[in-house]
Amino acid sequence: MTTINFQAYSSILFDLDGTILNSEPLHMKSLQLLLKNAKIACSMRELSSRYHGLDDTAVLEDLNKRYPSLMMNQETFVNIKNTLYINELESMEDIELEHLITPGFRSFFKKIIPNHKVGVVSASEKDVVYATLNRLNICNELSVVEFRKNEVSSKPSPLPYLNTIKHLQDRPPTTLIFEDSKAGLQAAHSSGSSVVQISCFTAVDQETPHITDFKSL
Repeated sequence: MTTINFQAYSSILFDLDGTILNSEPLHMKSLQLLLKNAKIACSMRELSSRYHGLDDTAVLEDLNKRYPSLMMNQETFVNIKNTLYINELESMEDIELEHLITPGFRSFFKKIIPNHKVGVVSASEKDVVYATLNRLNICNELSVVEFRKNEVSSKPSPLPYLNTIKHLQDRPPTTLIFEDSKAGLQAAHSSGSSVVQISCFTAVDQETPHITDFKSL
């Protein structure tokens, strides 16, 4: 079991997708709808087997090769997919959403908010990040929200984390980061902060202390 001394940290940062929320089903559903609108039929299972864990650039590259009739550019693809994602997210029943939240997150979040500066650092676009945080009803309780910006290198670069820590007027040695993916873990480690992997929806990284979910914290 990973033991964490929370008194050693003044700031706690979370990745979003795969760390707080299992957003993969929502991404696959939005992708399925995008393809359906282009007269291309694919099952959720088929899409998940091909694209689970891949970023939008890699997904679109494969789609354009596989379906020449699609031939969509990156900006159009991301805009349409994000709109569909947000629509799916906002139309979900509360009980459906709760099943996608990493177990123990809500109670852990309430526990740390009074005594820590808490932020979210995501590689997703601004509209998706804020729609998700608002749907989770935690946006107003966060000290900072960082999202993908064209002028800032995204994960695995440490810049998103370093910029967030600077915004909080903190330092890496007193910052704790929860991440899940390979790129995210690399970014977090490179920032010089302490890192814990949430492995609920991701394969365990043997180089990083990990917990399955937040229930033990």
